[in-house]
Amino acid sequence: MQVICFQAVETPGEGLSRAEIPLHIIPTQSPLSSHTLHQLTNKLPTIYFDEEKEARAKAMLQHPAENGPEHRIAAMYHDSIFMETIALLTDRLVGPMMQFCVERNERNKRL
Repeated sequence: MQVICFQAVETPGEGLSRAEIPLHIIPTQSPLSSHTLHQLTNKLPTIYFDEEKEARAKAMLQHPAENGPEHRIAAMYHDSIFMETIALLTDRLVGPMMQFCVERNERNKRL
């Protein structure tokens, strides 16, 4: 398995650049802490959702719908991209994460 973690960092005059973030995965047999579960199930999806809302809001500011039909079409496009991204977020992050939590809970019950 390969995981690449990075954060977009804005540098004045240069724009966005990628700053890699080290990731350490340590296997354990102990149950997940409530803090870890909270971070996985609440915090992480919320961060991604907020980032997508912010990106949509920025795009919508560039094409106010009241400025004419072409701007309304652009607004509909940005809305559809937002919805597609949220669907992908649910499909690729939230769904597998919830499945992991269910499986981990069942494993903890057997221990």
